[in-house]
This record gives sequence, structure tokens and C-alpha cells, in this order.
Amino acid sequence: MAQYGVPNGDVSASGWNGNPGGGNLWDKINDGINGGTPDDSTYINNATDTNTCEINLESLSDPDSGDHILRVRARSNENSSTTVTIYLFQSGPSSVITSSGLTCPAPDFFPPGPIAEGTILLTAGEVSNITDYSDLRVGFSQNGSFGGSQVTEVEFEIPDATAGGGGGPKLNPEFFIMCL
Repeated sequence: MAQYGVPNGDVSASGWNGNPGGGNLWDKINDGINGGTPDDSTYINNATDTNTCEINLESLSDPDSGDHILRVRARSNENSSTTVTIYLFQSGPSSVITSSGLTCPAPDFFPPGPIAEGTILLTAGEVSNITDYSDLRVGFSQNGSFGGSQVTEVEFEIPDATAGGGGGPKLNPEFFIMCL
């Protein structure tokens, strides 16, 4: 099993807009990808090249180990390809855990272009830098002009937290069926 953290609050919009209709950024990109059903009809985009927004992720329980995967869906809203830079922070931009660029292909005819899905598998060193799974945030910046990239979904997947307390006996369902 896995835990999925999706956005649940804006920290800083910094020139980013929620579309359609404005409103909170997190509400436009919180439907999930593998842990939910993506909705690419809502998205966020930036008014300038230099701003980075910051969005809270839902609190997660600290797993003992395992893969940590940040997924993002985005597309170009220009007549050329664009790049959106994705950040995973703890407690804010001064504590970047990982970052990566996602190139969104140019549209065939008119914007927006096709959805690009980026997957960032955190290294063991990056995972060890996470000390508070209740204070994780994502951030986005982009190249291109107004609305150059549209981010449509984001999620952070980690393993379930273990229950702890030792192994105990293993129950065998076939044995219980035989006893009936």
C-alpha cells in the first residue's frame, strides 16, 4: 500500500493563477495521479518567468523506508515547448529536498499542448533529508511568457508507515476455512 499527499493549501501564490476562475492554487491541482483521478481541465500558471509558488502537501506518516515519488502533470500553453521546474521543500524554499525540470512539448496546432507527466524518484540521501512529513511543500517556476506552462496535477507517493510492535504470529486463512 502507499500514502498519497496532494496539495491542501497555498503558502505563496507569487504571481501564479488558478484556472479556470481564479481562486486557490492548491484546489486546481489536488485530484491526484496514481492515487486519484487526474483532472487536467483545472490548472495553475504563472504571470512571469521569475516567480515560484509554494503549496502545502497533506500530512503523511513517516515510513521506515521505501521509494518516495513526486509526480507532476503539466503542459505548454505556448506555440513552443516550455519547462516547468518542480521543487519539493520542507518548511519552505530554503530547505529544497529535490528539484527537477519537466519539459512540456509544443502543441501540434494551437495551445495548450499535450500533457507531460514527470516522475521524480528521490534518492536515499534526499529521503533522509525529510524530517517532518507533515511540513512538505511543492513549488513551481517556469520558463516562457505569461502562462507558458500549465501545471494540472501533483502528488507525492510514499510507502505506508509500518505499524511496528514486532511480527507476531502469521495467520493462515486456509486454516480458518478448514475449521468451519
